[in-house]
Amino acid sequence: MAQKKATKKTQGQSAHVTATYQKEIIRGELRELGDVLRDLKNCQLRYFTLAITGTGAIISLAKSFGGDFRVVTFLAPLCIIIPCWMIFFDKATTITRTAGYKRILEKQLRGHLGRYRHLGYENALPIFRAGEEEVWNRLQSRRPKRKRVEACASLLPRTRFRFWAINWYTFLMLSIVCVVLAASELLRSNGLLMGLALLGMALVFVALCSIYAYTLVRSVTSGELSYAACALKWHFLLRRP
Repeated sequence: MAQKKATKKTQGQSAHVTATYQKEIIRGELRELGDVLRDLKNCQLRYFTLAITGTGAIISLAKSFGGDFRVVTFLAPLCIIIPCWMIFFDKATTITRTAGYKRILEKQLRGHLGRYRHLGYENALPIFRAGEEEVWNRLQSRRPKRKRVEACASLLPRTRFRFWAINWYTFLMLSIVCVVLAASELLRSNGLLMGLALLGMALVFVALCSIYAYTLVRSVTSGELSYAACALKWHFLLRRP
């Protein structure tokens, strides 16, 4: 009997030590993920700044050129704006996914240690990518469909995540300024065929990018890539059976 009690006590102590060790690992991972999120946001800021400063610099240089080349110069900033626009919102999806995983780690520290599998972010990421669509479709089938008005609210100033909307508008306005300047210069120079073709291509690219970026804004604010949605996906994909 005494031996059994001693065994149980030893097992309890071992479990406590294991839990303490696992919590330390989780705390370390939380610190690392905090650094990752900070780097991602700084990266976004750099791309945002590059788009603005690059556009201003090229447009100011355009004044020193004459003739038809000015049309090309006014459209040149789009070569900076569009990639920065796409990368900025691609980083946004990475931020929400990482933040969702952080929420699961924080839950584990608050008393749900045995509820989830702790694999580490890099090992858990392939599981997330493979199963996120299935989990989201399952969750959506249980909920009533949102109204169209609610879905369009992603770009309204009153949205909770107005940071994403403001950046979307900024990139769009930079693109429109370039197109308008090029169009005005083209009209002033009686519009050569090549200039018209370039302007048309620029309009198409801006339209496609704005639509694609809008889908990402909508997704990270109230859709399948929002903070809450990513946390739910991680919850279902990492919880123990």
